[in-house]
Amino acid sequence: TFTSKAGCQTGGINAFFIWVDANKYAVFPFFLLFGMVMCFAGKAYLKQLIFISGVVQASALVILIVYSTFAKNSEEVWVGWVVLGCSLLIGLLFGFILMKFDNVGGFFLVAWGGFNTGLLFFNAFLYKIDSNWALWGFSIGIGLLYALMLVFFFDDILIHATAMMGSVSFIYGVGLVAGHYTSPFLIVDLIKNGQMDQMDPLFYAYFGANIVLYACLLYT
Repeated sequence: TFTSKAGCQTGGINAFFIWVDANKYAVFPFFLLFGMVMCFAGKAYLKQLIFISGVVQASALVILIVYSTFAKNSEEVWVGWVVLGCSLLIGLLFGFILMKFDNVGGFFLVAWGGFNTGLLFFNAFLYKIDSNWALWGFSIGIGLLYALMLVFFFDDILIHATAMMGSVSFIYGVGLVAGHYTSPFLIVDLIKNGQMDQMDPLFYAYFGANIVLYACLLYT
């Protein structure tokens, strides 16, 4: 594996998030735009939300697979853009399919919101477990819990999931360019490599802003 300037091993999915950090001004508008759409588009735009969420989810999965296999040790800028472009094409197809099947699409939409909730709280309070398995297990578990609640509380959980998803994306985009927002996908290796032992205190300002934005969205 390669090592980033911060001393973090870059093999696997870490390489993509190091690429994101290196190109933060280019990807920053995406996080803000995605966050705003998820925050302010209501149930009347459910199909559109399902489509957009499906695009992001499928793209993220393709990126995860590629950077865990073929591009495992690559930090080349052009590789990142090629992977991102190809993943978006696959994501567009997946999003279109989900939009045609509301029930399945709603499941994926809400599960993604729960996954984001898991990432946020793991990063804030459970990061010292320093296990990628724990990070993924906790976040996926929260995502599945949200999806299960969709069966019983469709409208309520849909609002909570999209509000959290939007606020996480928006605040992460701000933190990406402003600094002091450590990616949950990098923090485990940073701790293992001795690059940090405590979360940056300023991260909790982002965390607080995230919760405030989420709470405000629930009452708008």
